[in-house]
Amino acid sequence: MESDERRPSRQLAMLLAQQLDIPPDQLEPFIAFARSEAYTAEVTFPTMSAPVDETPPIPDVTHQPVSSSLTGQPPKHNLPSETTPFLGRKREIASLDELLANPTSRLVTIVGPGGIGKTRLALAYAWQLIASPPPVPRPGYPESVYFVDLAPLREAEQISLTLAETLDFRLQGGGQAQRSPEQQLVEYLRNKRLLLVLDNLEHLLTSSNVTGAGDEMDGADLVAEILISAPEVSILVTSREHLNLRMEHVFAIDGMAFPNPETAAPDGELGDVAEYPAVQLFLQAAQRSQPDYSLETGEELSALARICRLVRGMPLALELAASWVDTLSLVDIVAELQHGLDILEAELRDVPERQRSIRATFDYSWRKLDKMEQSVFVQLSIFRGGFSRPAAQAISGATLRELSRLVNKSFLQFNKRRDRYQVHELLRQYGAERLGRESKLERALSDRHSTYYCQALATHTDDLKGAHQQRASSTIEADIENVRLAWNYAVTNKDLEAIGISLEALYRFYWNNGWHIQGVIEFEKAVAALRAREAIGKSGIVLARLLAILGRFYDYIGQSGKAAEVAEECLDLLQRPAAQEERLLPILFISSLRRSLEESNQLAREGLTLAREIGDQWAIGHALVRMGVNAREEGDYEQAEQRSRESLQQFRRNGDKGGATFVLTFLSNVAIDCGRY
Repeated sequence: MESDERRPSRQLAMLLAQQLDIPPDQLEPFIAFARSEAYTAEVTFPTMSAPVDETPPIPDVTHQPVSSSLTGQPPKHNLPSETTPFLGRKREIASLDELLANPTSRLVTIVGPGGIGKTRLALAYAWQLIASPPPVPRPGYPESVYFVDLAPLREAEQISLTLAETLDFRLQGGGQAQRSPEQQLVEYLRNKRLLLVLDNLEHLLTSSNVTGAGDEMDGADLVAEILISAPEVSILVTSREHLNLRMEHVFAIDGMAFPNPETAAPDGELGDVAEYPAVQLFLQAAQRSQPDYSLETGEELSALARICRLVRGMPLALELAASWVDTLSLVDIVAELQHGLDILEAELRDVPERQRSIRATFDYSWRKLDKMEQSVFVQLSIFRGGFSRPAAQAISGATLRELSRLVNKSFLQFNKRRDRYQVHELLRQYGAERLGRESKLERALSDRHSTYYCQALATHTDDLKGAHQQRASSTIEADIENVRLAWNYAVTNKDLEAIGISLEALYRFYWNNGWHIQGVIEFEKAVAALRAREAIGKSGIVLARLLAILGRFYDYIGQSGKAAEVAEECLDLLQRPAAQEERLLPILFISSLRRSLEESNQLAREGLTLAREIGDQWAIGHALVRMGVNAREEGDYEQAEQRSRESLQQFRRNGDKGGATFVLTFLSNVAIDCGRY
């Protein structure tokens, strides 16, 4: 050990600490130092001033990135811009850089409780890579840095889809049908040299095991597979949980450095206290709500130091505490936080102390709402990924004034550019916990939420197959997390009405955006749910429509066997009585899945007749396309061209550029077949 060839075990390090009379409050740092482990928890030295940080300052992210010393080009990246200055954490960034510069530590997980600043730290490190590459070229320096926000995802199988979208990599079907999205992604990354920043992975560490989706892997499995197969890819993860992988280097962080309240006496100097990042963050947040805010007395200095101590430098807690400076003095905030801590410790002794502090902050803020505001906020926690004012009013009954009051009290944020309200995820979870205590209210809200978004989907059906596809798609995508929650709730509860009115719009959204594998996942769930009940009447026709859509997704990604199976099941259900308009979509889709041209033509003609009776312009064009495609396969090029030109007119009349593009491509192939180059 003295020659630095070996390190002591934890037990031996503790024995050494005992013999050296290491003070109890310095025991953990000593053990970490002895074992060469990263230790970032705050340690107070009452008689010392704030340590001078000699690490280079974090570059201003607004500066243009300089060229990489390895490639001559700035690393490609998608990092979001920071809207407020990044404070502190310079030592942590230096440690991260040292870790990730080592080829044996290609996976680093920043762990800590929610609100501790994991994301900001990861982004600050990533921005440093972009703005200040190492002066001396080092192996493995990334050519690209990609930030991937996993918080909105609800299932582990969505990770690969999100990664592919972030990397601008299109997942393939057809000849690669036997390869899962994960396998395709890993193969794509095999020869890449990049850093992936995977933010908020903790809720995706267990696969949902969707039937028929292939061999699922959870978030940790996918990370491991990437690192094994792609030797020049490094991954920086933020998570509340360890990934429990052998290759993982855990980087635990605590709150931001804060002053000792005992040394921040009433006669202290502002300069001494203001050197601490926790104080700087509090003042920065306070000045956003009250631009002329400043500290004027020694008593305020001491109170601010105590606030920082009570919340243990946790960034989110500091921001929330600072939001009250326009109505409470710092001394009053201290008193309220102390009251909240006592209650929290008494009720939740099985959670870490640092979580008690943030919960105390939430409890304090909660008590400042009146009964109506509390009721509204609890109901708003039903949303995912934000919401619009009409949605809030329809589902929770919230008025504009109530929403405004919640914005003013920092329970909501309003995005003017997007005209949407946002709830910080931790605050939303806090509200959802309280909502969970009222099962009847939760069920009623879930019913209204599902009905609202399924009906909203239905209103976009025509636009998604006409001239306004992009506008409708953008509207749905802004609320996709609410849409998925509503759809899955309807599926779980076998709500035939909600499923029936929304399934075509959901299909078209996934199809138009190229989310075919996600479409398979969602519609497999719906088919499985409705198969569990007797397929008669309304249930039978809704199941038939779901099967037709699922078959089309299967066919597109190359799973022709499954497509044929669901087509047979769908045709059987279509033999039962049903409204003509409900039969139209499955008839048209199944016509493209039949192996027999005669049977396909028969279904296409039946679909064309139905479409003309109903007046569905898109369906008329689709039926004509199928008849043209079949004619070409039969060698009747004149009929193929005639039917296709009829469909082209139909699509143009309807403003469907996607349909028109397909037909124009098909017509060019017919011309080539006929030698009309």
